[in-house]
This record gives sequence, C-alpha cells and structure tokens, in this order.
Amino acid sequence: MKEKAGSLSISGFTYSEGNISETLRKIGLEREKKGAAKSLIPIIDDVRSQAVKAQDFTSATVLYQEKLLCAQHIIMENRRNPAKIVEGLSIMVPTSKEMIEFQKKHEDKIDPIVAARSFRFLGRQADLFHQYGKSEKYYRQCLQYFEGLEPIEQRYNRLELSGFLSYSLLKQRKPGWFDLTQKTLSEFDTSEEGKWLKDNDYYPWAVWKSGIEIRTSDEVLGSKKLRSQYRVNVGEWLGDAESILRMPDGDTEVFGIRRQELSEVTQKSRRMKLD
Repeated sequence: MKEKAGSLSISGFTYSEGNISETLRKIGLEREKKGAAKSLIPIIDDVRSQAVKAQDFTSATVLYQEKLLCAQHIIMENRRNPAKIVEGLSIMVPTSKEMIEFQKKHEDKIDPIVAARSFRFLGRQADLFHQYGKSEKYYRQCLQYFEGLEPIEQRYNRLELSGFLSYSLLKQRKPGWFDLTQKTLSEFDTSEEGKWLKDNDYYPWAVWKSGIEIRTSDEVLGSKKLRSQYRVNVGEWLGDAESILRMPDGDTEVFGIRRQELSEVTQKSRRMKLD
C-alpha cells in the first residue's frame, strides 16, 4: 500500500546514489498534498543543488520538473486568487528557462526520457498563458518521441500527452479534439500501456485520466454551444473521474488536489442542471 502524501516528511536530506530515488518518490507524493506545494519548493531546490554537485544531472532535471509541478499546483489550488496565480507563474517562468538552459549544458548526461518530458512542462506553461498554438507544438513534439518508444514502461507517457493535446485542440476549437479525447480515454482502459500503468502504478493512471475528464468538462461547460452538444459526455466524464479517484485500498485523500478540481466542476455542472 502506498504511503499517504501527508504522512511523509523530507528534511535534512544528504544526497547519495542509494537514497535519491526514494527521495524523488517522496517529493512526488508530498506535492500532491493540498497546500503543500509552496513549502516543498525550498526542499526541492536543496535536493536539486546536491544532485548537481554529485553530477546526477538526470535527477536534477526531474527536480526542476517537480518544482514546475509545484508552481502549477499553486495556480490550480487558487484559480480564483489573481495574486496566487501571479505567484505560481513567477516561479514557473524562470524555472522552466533555467531547466532548458541546464539541459542544453548537460545534454549528453541526462536520460533522454526525462529530457523529452520537459516539453510536457513547456506545454503546460503555454496553456497557462493561453498560448494554445504554442502548447500544441510542444505536446506534438513530446508525443512523437514517446509514441516511437517500444518499452511499455516508457511509452505510457503518451497517454498523458495525448490528453493535453486534445485539450489544446479544444481550446483552439480545432476539429478532432472530441475524437482524440474519447480515443485517449478509451486507451487508458484498453491499450497495452494503459492497462500496464493501471496495474503497476494506479496513482498516475487515475490522476492523468481524471485530469483529462475534468479539464475537458470544465471547458465544455463554459460554452453554451458545446454544453448543448456534449452534455451527456460531461456527465459520463465526471462520473468516471469520481469513480477512479480512489486508490485500490480505498484511500481518496491522496487525490486531494484532483478531487478539489472535480468537486468544483461537478458543482458547476449541477448549477447548469447537466446532471
């Protein structure tokens, strides 16, 4: 059984090859705890500094990405607070710039899988600035890389990226967004890599799939034309998100941030009498 994010503590870290993987795992769990993102950033910076000194440039890149996720979570948890949104973006922009410069400097010493995922973070940043044409390019570039991989334990990344791409297309009102959304959601359950991810690491499987359903529903609800056309789909998406945001052992607390998003969008749909 996985530990709950809130039960972990990361302090007094001293880098070693033997403990960096576990520390990255703990950081990944901690950042999903509601309200934890801001306080986790100094810890991430400290661990990354030690990784750089140890010349572990792959782990250092992962930690840049973790910091970007924390900045993203500050924004996600405070979508009605302009000051917090600005705070999150003020962390995200210089961090992404520093990450790309770091990768260029140490290109031959960073795991290509980790390096490729950086385009995912650049795409999310572009989304937050409403630069959807730009995010589409980043997602397509990253998706092309992962679709070309043979090992399932690497190729599964394409599922999250395909979901982000469908959302970028939706924001641009480009044809094909709905078909790609439905295809991607189906592949979480039916594709070889989707089934592998669900069986081997349920948490990201549920977070990624529900994220597509929640984001898409929220955008559809914001358009009278789309609401009318896809009202049945919104109900299905939100219902499925509710059902999967529960660990196999019954724990729902670990999905705190995602469940908060789901609650907000579900309430929005009820106000519009779509349930």
